[in-house]
Amino acid sequence: MDIGGDFGALVVYTGEHLLGEEVEIASVGLSPRYETHTVIRRRRTDTTELMVGVYPDVPAGRYIVWDAAHETAAEVVVEAGRVSELDLPGSHRVERFFEVH
Repeated sequence: MDIGGDFGALVVYTGEHLLGEEVEIASVGLSPRYETHTVIRRRRTDTTELMVGVYPDVPAGRYIVWDAAHETAAEVVVEAGRVSELDLPGSHRVERFFEVH
């Protein structure tokens, strides 16, 4: 991920029920409004399997996360120069998947 300046990234962990679904995020209070989506995919590590949505290059700020039914699932803050992580209901994450070096 290429983060820095006024941009960060967001990693959303979900349950298998959202595998293959699009999950959208939309900024709160940013002008112009920033919206994007990603497909939830299965990601594997040496020790586990996770359902993950990755949003690279996100302007820093507060975001609403909508689930596949376009209902508000959560709110999250994306910090500039950092990878923010969010666990949605059904997530079984027990370790960090992304490390920033």
